[in-house]
Amino acid sequence: MEFRTEFADYKDELAFLRAYLTEQGYLYYVLDAPVIPDYEYDRLNRRLEELEAEHPEEITPDSPTQRVGGKILDAFQPYTHEVPLESLQDVFNEGEVAAFCEKMEEALGPMAEYSVEPKVDGLSVALEYRDGVFVRGATRGDGRVGEDVTENLRTVRSIPMTLPEKLPRLIVRGEVYMARSVFESINAKRELAYAKALARLLPEGWLLGGGLLVDDRLVAMSLAENCGGTLIIHVEKALYSHQGAYPTLVQAFAAHFGGDCVYINRADDAGERGLRTSKLQYLPVRLAGKLRFEVQCEADRLREIPTVTTPRLTLTPLEERDEAAYNALCLDDARNRWWGYDYRQDLKGELTEDYFLSVARRDFAARRAVNFAVRLDRQLIGEVVLYRFDCRGGAELGCRIDKAYAGNGYGTEAFAAVAEWGLYKIHLSRVVAKCYKENQASYKMLSACMRKKGEDDTFFYFEKLV
Repeated sequence: MEFRTEFADYKDELAFLRAYLTEQGYLYYVLDAPVIPDYEYDRLNRRLEELEAEHPEEITPDSPTQRVGGKILDAFQPYTHEVPLESLQDVFNEGEVAAFCEKMEEALGPMAEYSVEPKVDGLSVALEYRDGVFVRGATRGDGRVGEDVTENLRTVRSIPMTLPEKLPRLIVRGEVYMARSVFESINAKRELAYAKALARLLPEGWLLGGGLLVDDRLVAMSLAENCGGTLIIHVEKALYSHQGAYPTLVQAFAAHFGGDCVYINRADDAGERGLRTSKLQYLPVRLAGKLRFEVQCEADRLREIPTVTTPRLTLTPLEERDEAAYNALCLDDARNRWWGYDYRQDLKGELTEDYFLSVARRDFAARRAVNFAVRLDRQLIGEVVLYRFDCRGGAELGCRIDKAYAGNGYGTEAFAAVAEWGLYKIHLSRVVAKCYKENQASYKMLSACMRKKGEDDTFFYFEKLV
């Protein structure tokens, strides 16, 4: 739509602004292809708000101003779906996928085509349009009765309030989710607000502070102090929606306050790409190594792996007689898939018969890992490994059991025993673990002896504390 600046009357201007802002919102939020700056969109939206305030009788439900004006509700009314929203069928192996394909070919013929894409794990909702206008949105619920979340859905920019085709009635099913970039942007806005509040509470003259303004709006802020020739950066926040805000802020801040400083101390980036990039925005001569105090772990003082017993199992160090059984366990690619490790990546040269035993012993000698052999009637049936000892006194735990002995609870029994040993014998502050979301057996095992802490696109995370 071509932009206009001249209008016959206020009604003409109202109609144009609604259509133009709807189009620009679609380009920005759906196609990720904006053609006007954010401030221009905000300026035009403000003009529309002014016109509607002057002429409230002209406000329509599909106006862009009503999208953001919808109040987010935390209590919802039940809604009965006229057409049930059935659940999707899960598949967990190649056989189930093949069975699904055969079923489709029986129904559609041998020329059936498939569109495959990553599954978005969000909140299932149904959107209802009447005469091309959005009128209602409801969650799936149990498939028949969900909750009316219309006002909340009006705040989702990617959901169109009007459709080009004015169909009498249309119900669309989809998933509501939040992209990681949006999540980060929301966090940045909150953190920036907290930084502003912090700056007001701190004594004058103690901190050095500066901000970046765009159209009288604070979009970036930094707080620091000068300690003996070192500029220590305590707070550094910027809105991701303003491209270039971070480099502009940090370079201007360093130039203004760092003239008499030898070093700039920016917080640990923990290897995170975005934070490392933020450090580089200061245009440093070099990045110095980070010095830190680490929590002393009693695992550092272990000279030998102890024996731990359970009602059915004995957990001991690996021995020479375990070589064949341990090799078979380590070479089982089906098990390694869930183990999340491929020995080939670290293998240098030929694969010798004592390779895996040597690696386990070398890791223990370097205090990188403690490998327990899981034994049933003295026979090795698996291993439990405590590794990734961190500076907070914690460690990660992994377990794998030979497939011939799977399904008998041996993994849960061995895993819980080593977790208890780590917490109460060598006094770890916590033990953590993770499993692939597709690995139902590991999820069941971890749920039985640890507390679920969170998840991402790939893993479920668990934790056990003292």
